[in-house]
Amino acid sequence: MRHAQAAISEQLLTAKETAKILGIAHETLARWRAQKRGPRWTQTGRYIRYRRSDVDAWLSDDDEAA
Repeated sequence: MRHAQAAISEQLLTAKETAKILGIAHETLARWRAQKRGPRWTQTGRYIRYRRSDVDAWLSDDDEAA
């Protein structure tokens, strides 16, 4: 079970999937990337991806700041 949880937390998400999780438009997420805001992301070639664990951590940090 622990292995399955680790696999889920390291799932790579597209920008559109990440925006849906965050409840924002994917254009907003693109603007945040340009402004160096939002969750940590990675780029492989032309593809932008977000680790689920990074998105969850960012959400957690954002909740604590509020």
